Amino acid sequence: MGGRTSTALADGSKEASYCSVELAAWVGQGIGPCPVRYIKLGSGGGWEASALDGGRIEWGNSGDPADLAAAGDWTAVRQHYIWQGKRPAVATSYANEMRDFFTLGADTLWITFARDRLWWAFAQLEVVHRGMESATQGSFYRRTVGPWRCTDIAGKPLVMHDLSTALTKVASYPRTMCMVEAEAYLFRLLNAEPDPALLAARDALCLLEKSLVPLIQQLHWADFETLVDLLFFRAGWARVSRLGGTLKDHDLILEQPITGQRVSVQVKSRASQAVLNGYVQRFNENQFADQLYFICHSGELTAPPSALPLHIWTGPRLAREVIAAGLGNWLLERAA
Repeated sequence: MGGRTSTALADGSKEASYCSVELAAWVGQGIGPCPVRYIKLGSGGGWEASALDGGRIEWGNSGDPADLAAAGDWTAVRQHYIWQGKRPAVATSYANEMRDFFTLGADTLWITFARDRLWWAFAQLEVVHRGMESATQGSFYRRTVGPWRCTDIAGKPLVMHDLSTALTKVASYPRTMCMVEAEAYLFRLLNAEPDPALLAARDALCLLEKSLVPLIQQLHWADFETLVDLLFFRAGWARVSRLGGTLKDHDLILEQPITGQRVSVQVKSRASQAVLNGYVQRFNENQFADQLYFICHSGELTAPPSALPLHIWTGPRLAREVIAAGLGNWLLERAA
């Protein structure tokens, strides 16, 4: 993304040489590599509305020396902060932050976290000085090139709790602006590019799931019932009936200890669609539990129209649950 230029306007200010339409075409080709900065939008997010809704990058307060920054005298900017009583190291940090805001080019990617989303934008070069900051606006701002975005280039929302802590940890940065260590991850994220290592792991997991299905199908019916019981136990369900039991239409009755929700579990090694339909009909007439789980390791089954609330687990779903519950070794021992 480097190499973008700027053009001078009649009033001497500058703006990015590309408009939002050009940006959209450029984004379609991919984002980065380019400089990246995280910026915090005010104390407690107070500047978020002005920035995100107004298309601005907000920064600074009335104590920041606008005249020295405009002159590009960064040594004097640092000395200004020292005269304000800042320690030399802190004064250097303040001066560097101001220099970045004033001098980073239009090819710099700005990111922030707000409203449970990751937001990103590029900004025009002109820095506008308002003067006194407020609870809702900074003392300075740069207009964004196009709106702030909170989706990747494919349109997927960038929900904060779905992202790696390697990136989201910058949200806890105590000052206003910082570099981003996880740049490679950020660019993959914005460009909707999967991590090669993640793809390899997913392929391996898929292969493992497929390999477990025939092992599940080889289990003796008693071991299969025990496996199902263990799956629900590790998911936090408590059995309130005997395993297998004597109930006509239930192999297991389970209860969620916190919510009190009760489910009926029917376990079959093999079953036809007619058998499933019969259990569903009796469940709907009985309503002994809140939900019905019909678990069968072999067979092609579909939910009847009146099947709610019904969950059907066959071989592939059972294999996924075995992995999730950490019962792979148990299965290997029983199938040996």
